[in-house]
Amino acid sequence: MNKNHTTLTLVISAIVMVVSIGTLIFFFRIIENKNKHTSAVLTTLANKIADKNDSQIAESKMSEINSAQNSINNYFVDLTKIDSFVNYLEGLGSKSGAVVKVDSFETSDKEKNVLSVRLSSKGSFEDIIRTILLLENSPYNIHITNISLGEEQIPQDTNTNTKTNNKSSVNKTQWQNTISFTVITLP
Repeated sequence: MNKNHTTLTLVISAIVMVVSIGTLIFFFRIIENKNKHTSAVLTTLANKIADKNDSQIAESKMSEINSAQNSINNYFVDLTKIDSFVNYLEGLGSKSGAVVKVDSFETSDKEKNVLSVRLSSKGSFEDIIRTILLLENSPYNIHITNISLGEEQIPQDTNTNTKTNNKSSVNKTQWQNTISFTVITLP
């Protein structure tokens, strides 16, 4: 009986050992599959994060490019928006105190992408000089071709001196300015 008991114990131990090894192998396989799946998920997540970062970098670079392009475009006149350029030129008068009027503008037949402009202004000498300075320092790529400056006497009300009964005329000086220039336009 002792021999049967030992044999039975040996057989049961062998079966338990085989089942334990099988269970251990089964769990190792499950863990290995879970590790592969987790690794695949982590790789996919890392790729998506990298793509998101790349898209954010590309978006910021596009924003920088658009900003640079707008900055560059501010140096040129867009012929489709010529009214805003004329308003800008006439607005120089309100900044300088002179009355500025755009007399003419035309595209050049000789040179491509060049707009010829002629404007006139009236006001005090300081206002006229301030207008010229504002025009020279404008953000557009302006090349002044001609400037003429002249003074005009404007008669004002006559004053009557009651003691001497003399009438005297007081003249006010007003300056006139004509500026011709070219500015580069967008192609």
